[in-house]
Amino acid sequence: MPPLPAATLAATLALFGVSAAILLLVVPSLYLATIWAVLLPVVVVERPGVLNAFGRSRQLVRGNGWKVFATLLLLGLILVVSFLIALLLQRQVEGAVPNILFGSLVSSFTTPFMALVVGALYFRLVDLERASSVLE
Repeated sequence: MPPLPAATLAATLALFGVSAAILLLVVPSLYLATIWAVLLPVVVVERPGVLNAFGRSRQLVRGNGWKVFATLLLLGLILVVSFLIALLLQRQVEGAVPNILFGSLVSSFTTPFMALVVGALYFRLVDLERASSVLE
């Protein structure tokens, strides 16, 4: 079975979890975003099932939480800066169609970049997990 339905459900559940945490406090949402940082790669590559993927993501991040958090923070900063630059440049262009095209162009660069960073993070965490299990 293709992983798309499971990935969609996992991402939706994570979104609800992080959104609920944001409503409560910022710190829990940052914690959840960190431990679930590699949730989608886990669903797509390992296919453990939707609910098990949350635990597997946390297992991979364990011991590397600050590094994962720093990576997410840097990724978020890059996305915010690219959004602000796009917004400033978009104001230079008049008309709805050029604005939509410009927004799509910016999104076509940032979305694959984000997926690439999360995918690379997943494979790095898997490598670290394998290395630590060999040492034990």
